[in-house]
Amino acid sequence: GYKTFPQAVGRWAMDSGGFTELKDHGRWRTTAPEYVADVRRISAGVGAPDFVAPQDWMCEPWVIYGRNQHLET
Repeated sequence: GYKTFPQAVGRWAMDSGGFTELKDHGRWRTTAPEYVADVRRISAGVGAPDFVAPQDWMCEPWVIYGRNQHLET
């Protein structure tokens, strides 16, 4: 079953978690439709957010190449 969420008592925003997801896994493990479904489910329980971050792609070298990789210049 789904977890129930407490109703927000103030303003809130939802982050996609992209930095950690891409750093740790190198790709999105959640599809765009799954992410939208999660946003809708969470918003239904918590209340409407001020904004929801997209599933963006980080461009920092340690995300793209891994933290132990070094770029050759």
